[in-house]
Amino acid sequence: MVFAHAPAGYLVLRLFEKFWNKKKIFKKKKRLILYLIGMLFSIFPDFDLFYHYFYSANIPHRQYVSHGIVIYVLLFLSIYFVGSIFKKQFIKSLAWVILIGVLTHLFLDTIASGIAIFTPISNLMIGFRSIFLLKYSFFTENIFLINCSLELLLILSAVAVFAHDFLKNAKSKLVIYISSIILFIGGFLALAYVNSHIYNGGQFDAYFEDNDHDKKINLVDFNIDNDDFDNIYDIDANGNGLSYQEDILRATKLMKGKWYDFTEGGWGEIFSRWGVMTNSDVITKSYEASGIYFQNEFDRDYKNNPNDYMGVPEDPLFDRRVENIYAFCLHNNRLFDGANLQVGDVIFFNNGLAGLTTFVDSSLSEDFDGQNNLFDKNKKADIIIGERGKIVYEENHDELSNNLGGVKSYCRIVK
Repeated sequence: MVFAHAPAGYLVLRLFEKFWNKKKIFKKKKRLILYLIGMLFSIFPDFDLFYHYFYSANIPHRQYVSHGIVIYVLLFLSIYFVGSIFKKQFIKSLAWVILIGVLTHLFLDTIASGIAIFTPISNLMIGFRSIFLLKYSFFTENIFLINCSLELLLILSAVAVFAHDFLKNAKSKLVIYISSIILFIGGFLALAYVNSHIYNGGQFDAYFEDNDHDKKINLVDFNIDNDDFDNIYDIDANGNGLSYQEDILRATKLMKGKWYDFTEGGWGEIFSRWGVMTNSDVITKSYEASGIYFQNEFDRDYKNNPNDYMGVPEDPLFDRRVENIYAFCLHNNRLFDGANLQVGDVIFFNNGLAGLTTFVDSSLSEDFDGQNNLFDKNKKADIIIGERGKIVYEENHDELSNNLGGVKSYCRIVK
């Protein structure tokens, strides 16, 4: 959720007003103050975004203590205790509206992503997409449409309820009701169109899962399946029974034809969070699907050798820069001359862009729907790439390299 936290806070505060305004003892001014405080706390957890974007983006902001329930339960008990000691109903009601506002925020954040609800006790993130039955379902494949439609519904519902409560003219109320319905229908259709042009693969497994149950989420675990190999040396890093190349092909199939992020991950990454792709996203998200998370790998490599990297690991875009993918490959002896290209090899072009090979060799000769030759084996290689100003697309290796100033180098991430 981005815009609906405050409207949702208002709706839930109104629904549970009996908890904080018993017998309706608070009128007008005090009631309004309590509503405003509750709505403020319904957006309060997201104040950690200032820390995330301006200080350190090493971990998801929903993994911070500000998105955990522990501190807010302690705050509620403390304020309620003070109100009980001094027999002040307003203070006790204040405790309730703060708790209701925060819980509303935390619940909404579990829909599209997840929160580390028990932090600092545990950093494991919990959300709807961590539920086994929902993990690979219509829900996750259309999470943008579901989340944004719910957000729109909450905003319009809050406007309608506010009109019901505070407007006296029946015609004005009716106009707002009808307008809200029309806006929702139109907004839903627009969101459905956008949903068909964005990548919904995401990295929820990284945040939510702990495949080997070692109390480390996959995102920060260098050996996700707890075998004898680090992820970047493991042909099946996530332990799902498929090679990393098969996982990459599954991911790239979902990327074809998707929109390109003209901000290049800027503007607070808002478009990237919604599934609009940048050039480097084609590579990073494909490898995330195989259980290899560049954020973790780059951070470790940077600590050993910061040379050649652009920026620092605390930067939000650190793991999404082509220059840093190249630096990682250089430091770990993964660059090569392009002989015997394989699925998943990264191609760096002289103009600063990078692509990912997706051709099918003899060991990967079938599409996962049972059709042969998903990619043309007669070509030197097929490449999926996001080019500035254009959508993500596939093109022949030789044609593409000529258009982009030639090939700088190749990289095999998994060795």
